[in-house]
Amino acid sequence: MQTLDRDRQRALAPLDRRPVRTTPTTPRSTGTISVAWLLRWGMAILMLGAAGIHFAAMGEHAGVSWTHGLFFGFTAWAQVVLAALLVLGPARRTIQLAILLNFAVIVVWLVSRTVGIAIGTDGTPEPVAFADALCAAFEAVTIGLGLLVICGGVARRRVRRGFGWALAGFVAVVVAALTSFGFSPAVADGNGGGHGHSHGEVASGATAVSAVGAGHTHTQTHTHNPDEVAELQPDQPLDNATRDQLAAQLVAARAVAARYPTVAEATAAGMIPAGTFAPGVGAHYVALRVPNDINPDGTINASSPGSLIFDGNSPTSRLVGLMYLSPTEPAGFAGPNDHWHRHANTCVVFSGGQIRVPFAADTDVTEAQCQAAGGTFMKRTTWMVHAWVVPGWESPLGVFSHTNPNLHCADGTDTTDKAGFCAGT
Repeated sequence: MQTLDRDRQRALAPLDRRPVRTTPTTPRSTGTISVAWLLRWGMAILMLGAAGIHFAAMGEHAGVSWTHGLFFGFTAWAQVVLAALLVLGPARRTIQLAILLNFAVIVVWLVSRTVGIAIGTDGTPEPVAFADALCAAFEAVTIGLGLLVICGGVARRRVRRGFGWALAGFVAVVVAALTSFGFSPAVADGNGGGHGHSHGEVASGATAVSAVGAGHTHTQTHTHNPDEVAELQPDQPLDNATRDQLAAQLVAARAVAARYPTVAEATAAGMIPAGTFAPGVGAHYVALRVPNDINPDGTINASSPGSLIFDGNSPTSRLVGLMYLSPTEPAGFAGPNDHWHRHANTCVVFSGGQIRVPFAADTDVTEAQCQAAGGTFMKRTTWMVHAWVVPGWESPLGVFSHTNPNLHCADGTDTTDKAGFCAGT
């Protein structure tokens, strides 16, 4: 009996090894892709755009301090690596890291624009420029897309493959175009990338109490001066009454300029040089007196400039402009086009009846460095504005422009020393 059972089992064994039919599942269509795939590619593209902006600004910020350069370099490479990992696989941890990184960078950016970060600089809040605002926007959208992937829902849906690739390509083109636009000359020069640049400047003034002038120069170096950004903005139109008031003020300023045609007249009146000549802004001469550049109501006293600007330091050097000073930001000239500014981290040395400026202002010069040079350190200078009112020396950038492109070194170039000075006429 047992033998029969074993024979029966052997006979049925081949039937047991036949494949079992199951209810077939609906296969995924090869013509579709998941929305999660689109979201991850979108995150990668946006992070590459943000990384490109960080790479472009890395060298400039390294000129401020090594900490700035290191932060920008690390952030850029981290965004590139995470972007690559996002398109290689749907790892949840990669998406979480991307969200955390971009959130941290946005927080740093917001703090630097509102409160200021005193690492490598004096902590002055920086202005918001197009490029850095665009970078923060890329990072914010990256965070949003990452959250959509993690939360599921929409991310689990599917779309046609052709539509998905077209959408990803469109996003890539838009991100590349916006990133390139942010560093185009028209935008970069108008915003400064959030940082001021100029050929060089000496800004000097005097008060009888605490600040006896402020020298400042910088030669195409990165500085942190949000006030300079406003000076790069185009003039706003004026109504007739305001224009008439401004015209009267400029006539009074021009009358003062006529009294000091050369350095010889300025020194005879007791004025002293505050630094030597710098391209774009000339050589400043100041009078050590209680300033009365501003009327009690905050308007300009055009007949009393705090500084005269010449095209050199020789007795025959010619007057090219004026500079007015104020301890607080004033109403100034009539209208909104006189953009006043201050400078930070300024070191001035008073010796031999002159004011010398050993370091470029608005950079990372410390009080200890200034004291070692025998200077007086000013964390903030007084407010000041240039007025290019001398006939023949009008600035093509505007009467109150930060620099006057017509001012060059004696050799016709803008080549300066480390402090931003060169020989004038």
